[in-house]
Amino acid sequence: ALPGSSSYPAIDPQRSKIHKLCGEAVMNLLKEGIKPRDIMTKKAFENAARIVAATGGSTNAVLHLPAMAHEAGIKFTIEEIEKIFHATPYFVDLKPGGKYVAYDVHMVGGVPVILKQLLDAGLLHGDCLTVTGKTQKENLKDMTEVELKKKLAILQESVRVIRFKAEGSKSKNVKESANLKKDIARIF
Repeated sequence: ALPGSSSYPAIDPQRSKIHKLCGEAVMNLLKEGIKPRDIMTKKAFENAARIVAATGGSTNAVLHLPAMAHEAGIKFTIEEIEKIFHATPYFVDLKPGGKYVAYDVHMVGGVPVILKQLLDAGLLHGDCLTVTGKTQKENLKDMTEVELKKKLAILQESVRVIRFKAEGSKSKNVKESANLKKDIARIF
């Protein structure tokens, strides 16, 4: 996605501007001869897993990222994602286990703010080519040191993937204060 484009709410009037920018980006990629497989690299999939981990994103990513990587001819396994999840701090306090929603992220600068923090922490591959025709690092270079404006709590937990069977059952940590139900899990 173009930097800053993924967090706009569906009804935001600025989306039409984003649509125009996306069209321009596609034309630039064609002009420069940049192909999807130039962008969809192993490092790019690792970056995607990092953003999922930092935000406590959908556990469906554990299924979708390896599938997309496979289509690009790249081996990216659940085990590799699990290692990334364990090594990545969960610092964006989003629902369902957290306090904030995606709109709050948008209001403080969107996904680039999170990417910049991951890059500055040495957790993001800055040399990955993006749809802008620039690297992640180049896309983020002009962003000043941005705090998440006290809206997003810094947590020192890691999102974790637990595999009960080879098929890949999964779970993720939630905040301790959430109403948790403890019970026996039945694995099918």
